[in-house]
Amino acid sequence: MALELLGKFATTDGTHLSALREMVIDLDRDMAFDARGLPVCHRGRPHIRLRHPLARIGKICHDSIVGRGHMDFELAFPEQAPIETASRVVIFNDTAWQGAPVRLGAVAEVDVPVPTLVVMSIGISRVRHGDSSLRAVAKMPVVAGGSGSLVDFRLRIKRLFRYKRQTKSLVTARCSDDVFKLSFPELLFRNEAHTPGAASSTLIKGGLAISCSSVD
Repeated sequence: MALELLGKFATTDGTHLSALREMVIDLDRDMAFDARGLPVCHRGRPHIRLRHPLARIGKICHDSIVGRGHMDFELAFPEQAPIETASRVVIFNDTAWQGAPVRLGAVAEVDVPVPTLVVMSIGISRVRHGDSSLRAVAKMPVVAGGSGSLVDFRLRIKRLFRYKRQTKSLVTARCSDDVFKLSFPELLFRNEAHTPGAASSTLIKGGLAISCSSVD
């Protein structure tokens, strides 16, 4: 199974968007993640450092890559018009140990004012809340000293691998009630660029329902 994630953020008046720092998503109870047997590429290992370009990390973590995509960032430096920069994204398995809650790493590259890697973490753990059994928590670092904000992303997670002589998928799902329900208990934005008139922090909540159908 492939999981495709798309998102776009903007302000109603066109001013620079506060920076997304944390996104909490409660996933539908019919979705599951299992990384047991999947190779791991830890961000903390000596060969993954900010001096390595994105292409190099893609090669180093080749066996553990679970997805790719694109992200767009807007950079707002003092006394300058906002600049948009696009980046490819590499997503890899960063789970601590076999059987532990799934943890993914995502790396993008911002090339303004100098090439810098943006290393994000996505933790997926079990919860029991309403229609959800899994909670994903994505954390964004400070980008460009606080001047950068994520404005758009398009990610695709798909990975098949062999474990104990069986072919497994990192992501699985079934359609038991004709709909996938997602809730967003927390989308946390911080005004790190000190945009006039914007709150120092903004918390948004919401939900989403996507129709599905069973395949015989």
